[in-house]
Amino acid sequence: MGAVFLISFGAFSAGQAQQFGPDLAKGQAAATKIFTIMDTPSKINACDEAENEKKVSLQRLEGTIEFKNVWFRYPTRPKEWIFKGLNLTINKDDSIAVVGESGQGKSTMINLIMRFYDPDFGQVLIDNIDVKDYDVRSLRRCMGLVMQEPTLFFTTIKENILYGNQTASNEEIDSAVKVSNAAEFIESSELEKAFDDNASSLLDVYAGANLKSDIIKKSDEETYDSNVKVLTLLAAKEKKEGSFSAVKGELDIRTEKEIGQHKLHVGYDISCGNRGSKLSGGQKQRVAITRAILRNPSILLLDEATSALDEESQTKVQAALDTAMMGRTSIVVAHRLTTVEKCNRIAVLEDGQIIEEGSYGSLASKENGHFQKLAQGMNRKSK
Repeated sequence: MGAVFLISFGAFSAGQAQQFGPDLAKGQAAATKIFTIMDTPSKINACDEAENEKKVSLQRLEGTIEFKNVWFRYPTRPKEWIFKGLNLTINKDDSIAVVGESGQGKSTMINLIMRFYDPDFGQVLIDNIDVKDYDVRSLRRCMGLVMQEPTLFFTTIKENILYGNQTASNEEIDSAVKVSNAAEFIESSELEKAFDDNASSLLDVYAGANLKSDIIKKSDEETYDSNVKVLTLLAAKEKKEGSFSAVKGELDIRTEKEIGQHKLHVGYDISCGNRGSKLSGGQKQRVAITRAILRNPSILLLDEATSALDEESQTKVQAALDTAMMGRTSIVVAHRLTTVEKCNRIAVLEDGQIIEEGSYGSLASKENGHFQKLAQGMNRKSK
């Protein structure tokens, strides 16, 4: 009898184990891809202590940038040259807009300045030193980057800002927030009413006593119960699959001395939600600008920072950027005329080279000029 029981129990266990077969195969495939990437040596390794010790370490840059006969192609597209002898000089505290058709290499210029890639030929010089000769970490520490779609983490607004400078005091955070025009929403109560874009968070709000009665009044109790069941199943699925959620305060590693005496508004402790879901596009962008300002960069890089925003958000973010650009070298990649016309200088990129360069007024009035045609298209987009 015992043998029959063991055989039956073994067969049952084997059947249960087989249901995880497809998941196991997927896990192995995913892990193989991850470890293949991790094991691939990087040509530019910011974590290589031995290599970085041989390089020039710095605390501050003057901010002069020069592209000297730069030829570049991406490793994944070896037959397609992005730059073909690019030459451009950007002076200290200059604000320059780089414009051109899509695919001409505007964002690539920023990639080379931050040394995400190295040119195939030629040099990228900062303060008359090749970027290859700098300690990568200290070089990037002197720069602030704001991209079209900012990356926010599932933690508080304060901790997302602290990614810019993990030793900044509360007073420095508050000051950076005022410059970026972000205090308007951080110190308001609107975020407290927001919820994350996951089923668990939505279920908590949906099942609340006040909302429940309002929903039942507008539909019926049967519909409400059906929706709760669906959300409960989705929440259980999310929990099974797992999701990252930082513990509040876990990423704030500052000492009491570094924090200082200044008290921050309670709004700084509100979670940004999964991928910043509690914030609008304009709000996320202003948090990203605050993060960039907090590191007090010598060079500010703006890669289409307002292109994905509506008119009202764009106006607020642009005002923040105008303030942030003061007193530092700024490179602006933009497709909006309102952003471009406020820069000291404009460089037009075409077929891997700078074909026009000058002030907004001189280029806009140039008969049959390339920028004049681009400006007409930008003006339509701005409207």
